[in-house]
Amino acid sequence: MKNLFFIFNLIFNNILFSQAYQTFNLTPDIGAYQQTSEFISMIVDSHSIYIFGVKKDESTPGVLKFRNHYTKFDYLGELVNTSFFEDTTLSKIYLLAAFPPVKVSDSIYYIFLGTENDVSRRYLDPTIIKFNIRTKTILQSKIIRHPHGLDQGFAPRALSYDLLTNSCVIGFQTYIGEYAYAYIYELDSSFNILKMFSLPKFPLQTIPDWIEKKSDGTYDLICDSYEIRNGDLTGLIKITFINVDSTGKVLKKKDLNVSQPIGIVSGETYTIYRNNDKTFNISAHQYDVKLEKAVPWAFHVSPEFDTIYWIKRFYDYPEIKMENPQYLLNHMAYSPFDTSFVTSGDINEQGTQNSYGLLFKVTKNGDSLWTRKYLPAGFGTDRALWMNFYQVAISPHNTIIVCGRVSDVKDQVVKAWLLQLDKDGCLVPGCSEIVKNEDIQNGNEKAFKIYPNPIQDKFYLLSRISSNENYKLSIYNLHGQKIKQTNLKPELGLQCIYMIPDDLISGNYILSISDEKGSLLQEEKLIIQKQ
Repeated sequence: MKNLFFIFNLIFNNILFSQAYQTFNLTPDIGAYQQTSEFISMIVDSHSIYIFGVKKDESTPGVLKFRNHYTKFDYLGELVNTSFFEDTTLSKIYLLAAFPPVKVSDSIYYIFLGTENDVSRRYLDPTIIKFNIRTKTILQSKIIRHPHGLDQGFAPRALSYDLLTNSCVIGFQTYIGEYAYAYIYELDSSFNILKMFSLPKFPLQTIPDWIEKKSDGTYDLICDSYEIRNGDLTGLIKITFINVDSTGKVLKKKDLNVSQPIGIVSGETYTIYRNNDKTFNISAHQYDVKLEKAVPWAFHVSPEFDTIYWIKRFYDYPEIKMENPQYLLNHMAYSPFDTSFVTSGDINEQGTQNSYGLLFKVTKNGDSLWTRKYLPAGFGTDRALWMNFYQVAISPHNTIIVCGRVSDVKDQVVKAWLLQLDKDGCLVPGCSEIVKNEDIQNGNEKAFKIYPNPIQDKFYLLSRISSNENYKLSIYNLHGQKIKQTNLKPELGLQCIYMIPDDLISGNYILSISDEKGSLLQEEKLIIQKQ
């Protein structure tokens, strides 16, 4: 695929996870049993990255269980602290995958959990909590049970907070029989229920994906609408705008006017953003029911779906086929620095075990900036499987933060995954730069870019060429003695991470890159400054 890059860690010696530079690609050890953990959702401010997730714990000898954790990193990729968070008023609690925290103030956020307070019930109860990220405590919680008292799935799909009224509005989905109903709840700051009503039964099943209360007391929703016959999806899928009054009466309903079956589709997808002008930027899936495959689209639409300003497919194949990759989107973040949107997800290539983390970036006006795919440091395609980029955020430093998980085939565990990239999705600055072959051939540009230099324990190498040949990357001391050598197969946009051996002392060295015939392609002075 065009403009996609792979992130490989080519190891000289032991893998190190500490990162002294601004960008990083980590599967960090946060004290989980056998390093089994996930990073599910996060909050970023100017100083820190706060992450909610789960990890396997053996604090009681011989007793293994998954527990919710709250973990803090700095912008150098250093683990600041990690701890469990619990509430003695709740029984078993589980983080809802990818549900993004909703900001109430600089330190207070609303988060949804699933709780198991009655073991006789089949389904978890949705539970909203008020969490202080500074004190790491649950300040308040509220279990919201099924409106009809049924032991039935009752899933929160959308949550917004109104600063003026200090209240929150939640859109729930539940099935009664074979039909999916949408319920709207409004809670005050103490989580008392101010209002509760359901949307009417529409010809297509309707599930809320985004919700907001307007100043006139009505509610705007964006929903998935789909048709089911005999218990199966027919392939008729739409994204629908709905405006209702305080009783649930529909004031306006408008489907997105496109020919493709485009919808949010996944209950773990949060990719809807309302701009200040009340328009929407949305990333969604085109879904083929027969193939059970999804591919990504992005679009910009007017406040009530009357006008589509632009719509674009982020998928390089002319049509969806079984052998083409499967995409799944999870989250979208707005960047105020350049009025753009970065969407995160994952890619699974059919016919192989190849899996990748996915990011793509588009401006509010529809300029497609880039699409990239990622592997954790130290992983090849034969090691990484079943991965998710659960959430993406734009930091106050104009960097891209991504959290998620990866299944490690080598170690047979699921590991938490955290990246910090520059605004262009790069580990190596300038990975988006277009370099002409003739500029490399005549010496005006280099075939490989090294970053940073001086270095401490690792450096990134960016390839600006592609070749079917295997190249040799070697490190020499100033006496001409070869210290380390590894193979390199150049691919345009490839970003490699090279670890400096522990026994290599600080000093000046020569990095040499040559082809299979021994012809020198590039030579760089390396300055190693170990702490």
